Amino acid sequence: MKKILLLLFLLCSPQISSAVEVGDIYYSNKTFNSELLDGLVPIGIVWQVNDNKDKGLIMSLEQPGSKNWEKAKTYCRVYQTRGTKSGDWFLPDFLQLFPINKLQQQRVGAHTFLHLNQKLEKIKSARPLKKDIYLTSSDYAEDKASALGVHLTSGDIVKVKKKSRNSFRCMMAF
Repeated sequence: MKKILLLLFLLCSPQISSAVEVGDIYYSNKTFNSELLDGLVPIGIVWQVNDNKDKGLIMSLEQPGSKNWEKAKTYCRVYQTRGTKSGDWFLPDFLQLFPINKLQQQRVGAHTFLHLNQKLEKIKSARPLKKDIYLTSSDYAEDKASALGVHLTSGDIVKVKKKSRNSFRCMMAF
């Protein structure tokens, strides 16, 4: 009887993905799934994965208000969710926000931007990505008063003044 109950439990339990894909939902118990699962608390969405699809970056569900560069870095450094603590999240650098060394299907582009926003719409606590320039933690090489920004839908890389207010999203490695 115990074996039958165990088998039924395993068959009826939600299956957690082992190979992670961009757009998968990340839960507070450190599991992933392509679908929103009842009983689990979503805290992020997969932004980027490595070639083995076992490591990458999680984007926060929250879309904070625009902030200047220093305040955005501080905000992300102290950001917490269920299952995470201060220091787990960070403002991504240029390559984390726009991983140019990856194939198009493994990084965010206009198609992926729409895919991620469709996923975010399903999560009550989530806010969609903006069609906007997002701050990175990377300095602009010739001008230390500026940072690199990335327009998420066009992929344009731009120079932004660190004192100006811009969109940003916190990220966490997995």
